[in-house]
Amino acid sequence: MIDIQQSVKIKNTLAQNGGEWVDLPLLLPSSTVLELAGEGLRPRLYFANSPDGEELCLRADLTIPAAVTFIESGAKQAIYLCSGKVFRAQKENGVNPEFRQMGIERYGDSDKQIADFEVFSSIYKTCKTIGLNGGRLILSDGGLVERILKTANLPAVWREYFMPQANVVSELLKRINLATIPNTDAPTAIEKSLLAIQNDQEAANLVEEILDISKLKQGLARDTLDIAKRLRQKAKRQTAEPLSKEIANILQEVLQLKGTPSTVFEKVQSLGKSIGVDFTDWAKEWDLKIQKIQTVIDADCEVIFDVAMPKRFEYYDGIRFEIFTKDSDKSLASGGRYDGLIAELTKGEKNISAVGAVIRPEVILGGK
Repeated sequence: MIDIQQSVKIKNTLAQNGGEWVDLPLLLPSSTVLELAGEGLRPRLYFANSPDGEELCLRADLTIPAAVTFIESGAKQAIYLCSGKVFRAQKENGVNPEFRQMGIERYGDSDKQIADFEVFSSIYKTCKTIGLNGGRLILSDGGLVERILKTANLPAVWREYFMPQANVVSELLKRINLATIPNTDAPTAIEKSLLAIQNDQEAANLVEEILDISKLKQGLARDTLDIAKRLRQKAKRQTAEPLSKEIANILQEVLQLKGTPSTVFEKVQSLGKSIGVDFTDWAKEWDLKIQKIQTVIDADCEVIFDVAMPKRFEYYDGIRFEIFTKDSDKSLASGGRYDGLIAELTKGEKNISAVGAVIRPEVILGGK
């Protein structure tokens, strides 16, 4: 448990670059959370129903409720400091399904590099105030996998197949492997018809007509436009040449890179050239990030760069980090940049940069 003295230390360190303490909503529309964080989070949420029947869930992190609060404020720039319990069902028995997070969320910074560094610096220093000694730091780039898929020399049909799994690398690796296997299934008559139609809406109209005739339309989980797109994509894959094993091997290798930053950056650049992607500027930018980070962390802090660091929440699209004590695999602190979140929440009306991070004090101070 956190005592008063420890709480004051944590709050003072988190606030070293300013900000206001805010109370965040405890319940959120589950549809909003799942759209932003990913359906993979569903088994770990706690649900409730509002009086009008809307499905709600207890907050699983502080980032989404902070973003909602920021949007409702109407501000263009803000630094929020926040503290409170989050609720996440655990896979292991005997682990408390609720735990405290304390953190920073920043919006609208004109200089993203400075904002990233200040958030990381405040979080690492806060970890030091509650007992972190050296520790282990894992870094990643939340936008790297998507960038690889978008810019690599890939046939359009396979790029289209891979992109939906850019945030779930374990599933992406499976799709890359499947893409190399020759397809022996011929498209159905419906799929052939859809393949011949270039316009998505026309394809959706055809699907709707078929469903009406078959009396299958009622109760569908997907709309006809989505069904048409999926059937057309399937048909394209069935008639396409398999992905070359050479390209598949390169993609699989780069996606599984993990090690010291300099080694990983060098390998990413080398493999990138093999698939037509120039990562020179990317590597230089990350070299500068690492240099600044090393001015804050302990000399004996182990630093690892993981291209495919698992995403608990899918909204991260820039720098990501997790901090661990030397003797635990349980994350003490985590955070990163999530520039697309405000735009998603406002349906594109607001495009405001965002970065944030939280600590979980009980990892060091006791409690599950």
